[in-house]
Amino acid sequence: KSSENGCSSSKIEYSSSKRNDDCDSDDDKSEHHLHLKRIYKLRFEYLSDLHQELQLLLNNSVKSENPTFDEVKDCLWLLCKNLYYQFIEQSAPNQVNIAYELQKKLQYLMHDSNKDKFESFEDFQLLYHDAMAQTWRLMESCYSFNFKSYLRSQKD
Repeated sequence: KSSENGCSSSKIEYSSSKRNDDCDSDDDKSEHHLHLKRIYKLRFEYLSDLHQELQLLLNNSVKSENPTFDEVKDCLWLLCKNLYYQFIEQSAPNQVNIAYELQKKLQYLMHDSNKDKFESFEDFQLLYHDAMAQTWRLMESCYSFNFKSYLRSQKD
């Protein structure tokens, strides 16, 4: 099952994931896709404690080499909740600047009563996509030269 924006149809709606509504030309869309792909490859060394904590949680929760979704759903939920408390929640220690509407949507989705709305790996994978894209655009616009220099230094 697929919805209009290419996401699997689930109980979770993704607003701008996998869309390019804010891009004017084909060149802009191509560059936009390139940037969005690079978002997932960035590593922020100052978050090493968080990286280790999340990796430990994952290692302790996943027992088989090729786990099914049902086997890892609880772990993915905990990972997403942890990320929410670190970066999205109003009083988060590393709160990112995202649109209020998106912040409220994530707050709603991270309520324990919504855990069953996550029906696939993709639901978890796309959960923070829009927040990451908004943060990327903010960094580009506010710290253009320095941010681009940082990105060049992170190329593989």
